[in-house]
Amino acid sequence: MNPNHRDKQAAKARREADGRPYAAHLADVRRERLEHLGRVEHEEFVPDKLKADDPMPAELPLLVRHHISEINRYFCDVLMHAYHADTYAEWARIALYRLTDALEHFHLMIGTTVAHLQDNHISPDRIRTYVQARTYRDVEAFVTPKAKEHLDGLIGRNETADGRQHSGISHHVGRRIAERTGWAEPDREDTLEAFLAVLYNNYPDDAQAFSALPEHIRDCALKTAPHSLVTISDDDES
Repeated sequence: MNPNHRDKQAAKARREADGRPYAAHLADVRRERLEHLGRVEHEEFVPDKLKADDPMPAELPLLVRHHISEINRYFCDVLMHAYHADTYAEWARIALYRLTDALEHFHLMIGTTVAHLQDNHISPDRIRTYVQARTYRDVEAFVTPKAKEHLDGLIGRNETADGRQHSGISHHVGRRIAERTGWAEPDREDTLEAFLAVLYNNYPDDAQAFSALPEHIRDCALKTAPHSLVTISDDDES
């Protein structure tokens, strides 16, 4: 899809959302696209930037593993709370606390990944497609100051763009994720990955379902699979 067609689609969507004239929205969308492209094209070029077909940077899977572990912990809290809450308000309070905490991890994970792509001058059109966004403004919404700080910690960059030393918690967590220390809990992440593989891969119908996993995670998955695939039933059921 060419940029002009995408701009027109985005303008139509905005018109439907707020009723402003189509022409005004189209002008806004085109201005945003040009401003975004101009900013990316005029950033300081670093010769060793990654290209789209380069091998995957090791820090990105670590980023995802950490945040997926935290997100699943919040999801588990929500599910378990349903067995303890006595009232509608009590359930909703805890459920929404945990779900919005999980959402924050989702946004930080996505924003940090987008910032990583931008930092390596990956095409803005490619990034917009990856995050399934209608406009460049929607892409930029993910790239918060916290996400940029998190990225700097993840890749070991200790100074901000204006030369200040990082001191925020997001930077510290990002650094610990890369180092596999502190907030990152490799053992829990390994176990979670093994359990998720058991739940969502086609095993035992596919004997190779766990073959891509690292050996220690695959061993855990194979030990867990016979128990995890047992149908849960009510012992009192006649």
